[in-house]
Amino acid sequence: MSRRGRQETASLQGALFNFAFYGVLFAMSLLLQQGRGLSEVTSGLLFLPLTG
Repeated sequence: MSRRGRQETASLQGALFNFAFYGVLFAMSLLLQQGRGLSEVTSGLLFLPLTG
């Protein structure tokens, strides 16, 4: 596989990973707010450990 092919593959994998990650964040925030009845601020604070 050429260098360009590897770069395109890596870019595609990165894009798919980001799409999936932010989809999970969105779904989890909905679950916390609607399923568990938490407020927007509380569910947002639960995501703080993911920042770093």
